[in-house]
Amino acid sequence: MHQTADRFVCMVVDGLGHGEGAAEASSTAIEYFREHVSKTPKDLLSLLHDRLRKTRGAAVALVEIERAAQIVRFAGVGNISCRIATSSGVRNFLSHNGIVGGPSFKSQEFAFPWNPEDVLILSTDGLKSHFDLEQYPGLLHHHPSTIAAVLFRDYNRASDDSTILVAKERRKGT
Repeated sequence: MHQTADRFVCMVVDGLGHGEGAAEASSTAIEYFREHVSKTPKDLLSLLHDRLRKTRGAAVALVEIERAAQIVRFAGVGNISCRIATSSGVRNFLSHNGIVGGPSFKSQEFAFPWNPEDVLILSTDGLKSHFDLEQYPGLLHHHPSTIAAVLFRDYNRASDDSTILVAKERRKGT
């Protein structure tokens, strides 16, 4: 994650496979993200694709929130789920099939309105993707770590590793 007063940017990366090769792909992506965090999600995803060609590749999702413009942008490739929980429901973002650094790759950016009350949830394929947040009345008002813990407890796949990123604007006084 990278955050300024005006902008929040985060990336979730899941290296292909397991072990050292997957760790190398993830570490390379994280290092490159830190060096080029000022880029848009789409541009950064394209740059990451070129950078990860020498590795196994990875699933990658990038989110940027421009606070003043109240816009959220998303670009993703692979099986990383991204959703925004809003006061009117849940919006799912489309990640394209493929592997960042692999033979098939398509980078596309989606932009939607962002409200400071919204909750961002990103998760790798170690978490079952079909969960219903309406089953948990009031959960989204809790701390992000509590939201992530409940989702992990109830939707974790025991056969794979999981990453869950939950982000929301900090309210004054909390």
